[in-house]
Amino acid sequence: MSYNALDVFAGEIYFFASDNQFRVMTPSLNITNAGFPIGDQFANMPTSGAMSSGISMTWDPKQVYVASFQNGLDSAIFVGDGNTGWYRLNPRQAGALPNTEPVWSPYAVITNGCQMVVTVDSTNGVRKLLVGSQIQSQPILVRDMTVFTDNGTQYDAFFEMGNIVLTNQGQLAALKFCAFDFSNVNFQPTVSYLLNEIAGTFTQFALNPVFDPPSLYGQTITPGSYSPNRYYFSGTGSLARCRHLRIRVDYGKTSIGDEIFNTNIFGRIFIEA
Repeated sequence: MSYNALDVFAGEIYFFASDNQFRVMTPSLNITNAGFPIGDQFANMPTSGAMSSGISMTWDPKQVYVASFQNGLDSAIFVGDGNTGWYRLNPRQAGALPNTEPVWSPYAVITNGCQMVVTVDSTNGVRKLLVGSQIQSQPILVRDMTVFTDNGTQYDAFFEMGNIVLTNQGQLAALKFCAFDFSNVNFQPTVSYLLNEIAGTFTQFALNPVFDPPSLYGQTITPGSYSPNRYYFSGTGSLARCRHLRIRVDYGKTSIGDEIFNTNIFGRIFIEA
């Protein structure tokens, strides 16, 4: 429906079709549905994921922008809704099974909106991803992996994992703690969880985290280069019992590039008698 909704990467043509599906055409004229994992979002179906984020997204094929961007580690296909933000697609994510599996990142909300998303060559061999707001008199911004603000404005960075299935039917998991390895020293983002539901209100861990493992660090030793945090479920008065759960990590509003290196859920599995 618009030339803005099409771009090319290494001979492959990525485009947002008039039937609200995101497809890719190969040089041999094979067409696949690269947007299948988030097809319900592109189809404007009200799902729990969209509602829990508080974001109202409408995908109009006439307004969509598609931009292929390759710049070192930041190489992906960006699919913008022409209004609020975009989905980021890595068409061949390293570590995915199989290795050609497309991997989508959560929806990104851009400060002051995001109407235009386009890739340009700023100099010979150097590509830039430009972002233009739908608000008048706003500057055209450029994506920069070394800056962690939107046009100087700090934003709330968070992500959700799940649903994470721990057991099959007829089994029950009793959880003791969740452990996370975060970047930066003494970094304690807000971590919360949602048991046995696919949508709803998350429960924040009531106890402050301790360094993991406690037998190594105790009360006096602080890691020197990162934050291995352990969050106990016992702050709610008992172990957490569930078959599946969701986890939410909120970094807050900072201008620092915070990261998570590893995570673990510790507990036991019980089988019904």
